Amino acid sequence: MRCRLFFPAEGEGRHTPAKRFKGVKAPKGAVVVQCHRSVCDKRTLGFTLIELLVVIAIIAILAAILFPVFSKVREKARQTMCLSNQKQIALAAAQYAQDYDGSYPPRYIDDCGDPSCSVYLGRRQWPSLLLPYVRQRGGAELGRPEGVFRCPSSPIPPTSSTPHYNMSCDKNWNWKGYKWRNVDATLREPEVQAPADTIFITETPNCSGYGRTTIPQCAASWHRVCQPYFVDPQHYNDTWGWHTDISTNDGHLRHNDGLNYIFFDFHVKWSRAETTVKPRNLWLIVK
Repeated sequence: MRCRLFFPAEGEGRHTPAKRFKGVKAPKGAVVVQCHRSVCDKRTLGFTLIELLVVIAIIAILAAILFPVFSKVREKARQTMCLSNQKQIALAAAQYAQDYDGSYPPRYIDDCGDPSCSVYLGRRQWPSLLLPYVRQRGGAELGRPEGVFRCPSSPIPPTSSTPHYNMSCDKNWNWKGYKWRNVDATLREPEVQAPADTIFITETPNCSGYGRTTIPQCAASWHRVCQPYFVDPQHYNDTWGWHTDISTNDGHLRHNDGLNYIFFDFHVKWSRAETTVKPRNLWLIVK
């Protein structure tokens, strides 16, 4: 609603107060100024307390709905980054196999050259065997944030020298034969019956025993995920990555209730953990 202010015409006095009229014709000679009612009544507009509380409640409801969505989108991005890391590892393993006459990289090789050398200190683990193929030098880089051996969703600190992807191996506890077989030998490509359906490298803990956490249903498999040691022998006794973030009841499903896997044909994909053992056990080299 609008009002009109009528200022006095000349001759009525310069200090005569202006008069307000509604629906009245302006006197002759008066100066007319149009204004909004709030200006005329000297009132200011604003929100009431109830209106503010309603707005705050609406914002809180929207936040509760959208934050989980944003969290899933962020984790999906990390899952994709992790899959990219594992693809680089898979390509490195493929190049290794090509260079070594179809032999997959073993879990480790004894490279000490001295019979008195410690069983730990004389080993080069599988990540170090692949370092030349992923253009990383030295074990110190394995745990760096940009390293392909570190999952972006892992809670392990970036300063850790821990690789977060582990290799499938058998249950033989003879140290000199603790690789793929009961003898000190590597696994060759023709020995894997179904490479596209057999898991090679993943993020999960080992499937059984030796003081480590277990995954239900994996006990049927005689192959499991092995914990890698370190390239730098000074760090062989450090905390291993998946010891701190794996449940004692199942695998740590970092990526939207699933895991990323590298298969023996060097393809990578995301799957739910239960689908790796049922209806087919994807951990068995001999089907």
